[in-house]
Amino acid sequence: MRKMRTLLRFVHCCCCCFLLLLPPPLWVSLAAAKQLLKYRLAEEGPADIRIGNVASDLGIVTGSGEVTFSLESGSDYLKIDNMTGELSTTERRIDREKLPQCQMIFDENECFLDFEVSVIGPSQSWVDLFEGRVIILDINDNTPTFPSPVLTLTVEENRPVGTLYLLPTATDRDFGRNGIERYELLQEPGGYSADYAAPWPH
Repeated sequence: MRKMRTLLRFVHCCCCCFLLLLPPPLWVSLAAAKQLLKYRLAEEGPADIRIGNVASDLGIVTGSGEVTFSLESGSDYLKIDNMTGELSTTERRIDREKLPQCQMIFDENECFLDFEVSVIGPSQSWVDLFEGRVIILDINDNTPTFPSPVLTLTVEENRPVGTLYLLPTATDRDFGRNGIERYELLQEPGGYSADYAAPWPH
């Protein structure tokens, strides 16, 4: 029994020594290995819009040039500074309504771009891969439209007040607070016109 306790104590000490010998940057990397980097970005922005700093969010100190960053995926719309870890947009415009993965999404938080970034330690002594997600926020950049610019509606005379008539549905590529709120009739010379009420596109 005494020999067994001595052996266990020896193994425990060896494990402690092994862990203490790991380089500090790798410790930081391992601690954040399961962390999903998350950012938010409004659609239709210009190039070089700052999204966030990967190094800062992972707790990695930069400045000496010993740690470098590289995008492994997501480079169509995103880019990263390999020395500072600064994540920003490319010149390719992000149109939320045209992203294939967002065509049938009606929850603002579910439209996103995924990316992967590799972090390389001094002299390539260690490499870690991190996953990230940029949630694309909808802006009011589309005007609602009816199927036809002119709507023809036949109304019989002497119909009682309050009679309901169905109009074709207008569509809006934006949704939620940026979508159609209501329909209303506007009086114009010579008659009425059907219109919709929605936030004005920016």
